[in-house]
Amino acid sequence: MTDQPEAYCCEAMKRDLTGTCDQHTREECPDFLFSYDAPFDEYSLIVRGVPWSVTIRYCPFCGAKFPESQRDAWFDTLEAMGFEPPLHDAPIPEAFRTSAWRKAAP
Repeated sequence: MTDQPEAYCCEAMKRDLTGTCDQHTREECPDFLFSYDAPFDEYSLIVRGVPWSVTIRYCPFCGAKFPESQRDAWFDTLEAMGFEPPLHDAPIPEAFRTSAWRKAAP
């Protein structure tokens, strides 16, 4: 299983993020509408047929506000460590591919 949020705002979001399908891969299943990006602590609506998603700020099931995105902090921290954009091909530390980098921050 991928890096998941520390807590879920509601059972519906937990089901959507952790559910399995015996007919499709998770990425292809039309029953799963949302994804969680652990390094950035972001929730997104999956857009089928294209290689991107739409970041959402509130849970569509219960209305809870999601945590503030850590995307800017992720880039700032890596740049302070000497990494330069574009970072998608850079050999960044493994902790930055999960939520571990946030948990290790002072």
